[in-house]
This record gives sequence, C-alpha cells and structure tokens, in this order.
Amino acid sequence: SPDANIQITAGAPDADTQLSFNKSATKHLITNHLFSFSQHLISLPEFNKNNPSQGFGIDITYEMHKKGLNVRHMGLLRDLFWRRCECRANMTFRSRRVHVTSLNATHELKRGAFVRIDGRVYSVSTNPRDEFSSGVFYVDEKFEKESVNDLLIETG
Repeated sequence: SPDANIQITAGAPDADTQLSFNKSATKHLITNHLFSFSQHLISLPEFNKNNPSQGFGIDITYEMHKKGLNVRHMGLLRDLFWRRCECRANMTFRSRRVHVTSLNATHELKRGAFVRIDGRVYSVSTNPRDEFSSGVFYVDEKFEKESVNDLLIETG
C-alpha cells in the first residue's frame, strides 16, 4: 500500500527517494495500469452480454484485486467508460455553450471531462472565464449542426 509505505518510510534517511518511488508507481498505476485493466474488462465475455446496470455480471472487487488494483480507484476506472448522464443538452448552432436541462450538470461532469453529445466528442472547458454552473457549461469546440434541444449527454 502506498499509504502504508509512506508512513513506514517517513523520517528515514532515504524518505525523499521512497516518496519519489511512490509517486512514480502511482502515476504508472493511474496512467497505464488502469487503462490496461479497462481493456481487460471489455475483453471478458460477461462484459458484452450482461446488463450494465447489474455490473455486467462481473465481480469487480475480485477482478480489481486479482490485477493488483484497490477498489478505491474505482472512480478513476469509471471515467474510462462512456456512461449516460441524467441531464440533457440544448445546443445552439455555432456555439460552444451547452444549456443543461433537467438536472445539475456539476453533479455529473467536471471541467476537462470528455462528453459525447449528438455523436461528437467534446472536452468540457477548463477556462475559468467559461461558465460552469448547474445549468450551463462550455465545450472546446462549436456545435456545427442546426440548433437542437434535449440531446443525450454521455461522459467518460
């Protein structure tokens, strides 16, 4: 456990080196190992034939621990898969502004997240000058289709 290792090595003569190793290992886990694990999950026969609302019939705790992953990384893993948001989008021609209907977008999205709206993938703006509120957020590119309301938003 990285947390336990940091506690054990704190105050040791090589504590800085140990901390550097922990940071490197954690970065590898998040950038490489989780992605590889997501690919492993979609290769499982259960993944493609079972109901997603029931976890695809996969014992995720077992699968994660088998591959050396802690369940606390579940949120990071979840971000690697497309999932439907409960809020809906109203899009305006040649605008980056997304008006959200029905629910608070900030409960399901964060700045920098990828969203799929009307079949196109956008990135939620990270610019602090762009509004990011319960009813409005901005994406990185303009919507180049006719204005349309009540579109499905997916994130992942």
